[in-house]
Amino acid sequence: ILADDVWAVNVDRAQLETALVNLCLKARDAMPRGGHLLIETHNVTLDEAYAGRITGAASGDYVQIVVSDTGQEIPKEDLDKVFEPFFSTKAEGTGSGLGLSMVYGFIRQSNGLVEIDSEIDRGSSFRLFLPRHDGVSEEAAESSSVAPARGTERVLVVEDDPQVRANVVRQLQSLGYDVSQAADGAAGVASFEAATLPYALLLTDVVMPGPLNGKALADEVALRWPATRVVFMSGYTDNALSRGGQIDADVRLLSKPFRKRDLARMIRGALDDGVVATAAGV
Repeated sequence: ILADDVWAVNVDRAQLETALVNLCLKARDAMPRGGHLLIETHNVTLDEAYAGRITGAASGDYVQIVVSDTGQEIPKEDLDKVFEPFFSTKAEGTGSGLGLSMVYGFIRQSNGLVEIDSEIDRGSSFRLFLPRHDGVSEEAAESSSVAPARGTERVLVVEDDPQVRANVVRQLQSLGYDVSQAADGAAGVASFEAATLPYALLLTDVVMPGPLNGKALADEVALRWPATRVVFMSGYTDNALSRGGQIDADVRLLSKPFRKRDLARMIRGALDDGVVATAAGV
């Protein structure tokens, strides 16, 4: 149910698409025996009384996007935790817990708000509030001044989430790169072994299932294909990853969710840098 006169908002289109896909996947998983998924858009104006109920909220005009399902409710005690990285109500090994934290990161990055309602026998409803925008979009302003950095080099994207992987591959291809993809570390090594020439750059997620996480994959690539540049991406912060030993502190890391221009800048910078980046940061 989409409003015909919905206001303009200033957000990254790819990140908005990814956020909606994540919410729809959450709804699907909450309805294993079937149900109804509803997506709505509305123009809303939040007064000071309503905005006061939401941490960090400001009154004003917003576009509201609502994703609702008729599936299993989220327990009340978990409602305040669902946007935390790696928190998941799924059985162990069936979910990363990163989907909703990435949605929250994108909304806050866009100066927006998010609310959740969840009730027994009614399902859950996620309400995203994005500020109304009346000026020239940041993307349009940037495109008229500085074009995103492009290239033609061969890049391998290793990411276990198929939606995230497809989105990153699509963005890199739009920037001119020759892109291949793999779903985990082992498949990434197999792609290098099968390639006629080494890839110019490896873009890999840090936390992945299987025997080779991103750091182990990068170490293997550094040993066997030392000319290949390495860039990491993750929903974790760099501090959390370095403290947990997932990567060293001095590496090239894109924090999810990231904008296309940030991806373009990071990839071009890594390729143009004379220093080869590995998991050890050297």
